[in-house]
Amino acid sequence: MAKSLEQANELLRSWGATIAQCNTAFPTTADQIESDTRINTLFSIQESLELLFNDAKQRQGFMTSTHKNMFDNHKPLSLIANGKLDDLIEVQRQIRSLVCI
Repeated sequence: MAKSLEQANELLRSWGATIAQCNTAFPTTADQIESDTRINTLFSIQESLELLFNDAKQRQGFMTSTHKNMFDNHKPLSLIANGKLDDLIEVQRQIRSLVCI
């Protein structure tokens, strides 16, 4: 079943995102294909986080903490919330690599 923008925003909020960050993560200029890509990528991140962390607070903590090596001293949530699709995909790639180790 396809995930909705509303579900994606709920997911972002569960990670500690503000409403402004949610709005930036899904720019109004994005076409349907890009919006679907963003939504699917977010839920892919969540799937990886669920494999890494049993607890929702741990997942939120990971997403809101600065990571020196993986994200060049940035928080994953901040990179997602900057609105750049490439950064969202990179966050997904980095987190997924932790599952594959």
